[in-house]
Amino acid sequence: GMAELLAKSDLDPKQKTFTDIIVKSGNALLTIINDILDFSKIDAGQLVLDPAPFNLAEAIEDVATLVST
Repeated sequence: GMAELLAKSDLDPKQKTFTDIIVKSGNALLTIINDILDFSKIDAGQLVLDPAPFNLAEAIEDVATLVST
């Protein structure tokens, strides 16, 4: 949304770092919300698993960035 638009604007390196953290934090929050909804589906017996590939190293780096700030 708006954070992605801000990231595409002309920013100095420090601002770019902060904007990247905002975007990643927003994505992490969305993941948490989706996980909570998935738990509700599990409780209701309506969860359908959809295996998808992901980059483990990138996921670990993102978590490290989020918890280090």
